[in-house]
Amino acid sequence: GTTPDSGCTTKAGGSGSRPRTCEVLTAGGFTGAPDENRTGTYTVSGNVVTIRWKIAQTWTEQWYVRPSPDGTLARLDLKHSTLATHGYGYGSNAALSTRRAMSSVKAFSGTLRQDLASWAGGKIVTSSGQRFAHSSFRACATTTWCLTYLQPSSTGACQKSGGCPKYGGGTKANVSSIQYYLTKISNSDRRDTLWHWCTCLAMERGEFCYTGNSHVKPLMQIIDDKGGFRGWVGVEASFSPGSRAADMMAVFRITDFR
Repeated sequence: GTTPDSGCTTKAGGSGSRPRTCEVLTAGGFTGAPDENRTGTYTVSGNVVTIRWKIAQTWTEQWYVRPSPDGTLARLDLKHSTLATHGYGYGSNAALSTRRAMSSVKAFSGTLRQDLASWAGGKIVTSSGQRFAHSSFRACATTTWCLTYLQPSSTGACQKSGGCPKYGGGTKANVSSIQYYLTKISNSDRRDTLWHWCTCLAMERGEFCYTGNSHVKPLMQIIDDKGGFRGWVGVEASFSPGSRAADMMAVFRITDFR
């Protein structure tokens, strides 16, 4: 991980008005080079692309191809998969090495909304249309690779029943803020990562930076034909060391074209 500079985080004490200076975490292996490759064949019929992967298991995917109104981006809507239940995809003519800096992410004038499918409590849970407040993130003073945001309070997360019996929302302390970090992973491709956790969880443990089962979300930027930033596709890969029931796994998109 990497640590944002003090220009966009605090170094000590309380929740304050800025996120805490912490090493930004992501899923294991996501910062390194790809360690596997797969081959397959694809065919296109009308607006449906079919992919057949050449692996030990039978794995076929079908996606509807939906062009954006301006014709600079294609959205892939999952029609069928042998092994997956949910998925999100986007494509354009931009090279995979094309990416936008965090300054462009913050300056993006469109409205980004999240659609998500997650595995929670032994079942699939979906949500759609949640606004992602990228313009609320703070740019760092001396680095260009990280944006941070302290969400002052949350209505659903970080409550007493969510693991903060002493400090969470609904207690006398009533701390329901969330620490957000949005960080570039690579200069040569589109990898970013999103990390967030409830401030009260660290307080419960007597920690400044939370070391428990936090939300780590590897991202890939969505870039259109003109090289413009259009959001991300991502996964959550947060595994609990104590119980599979506490794992947090999801696929999602955060974009203006959904």
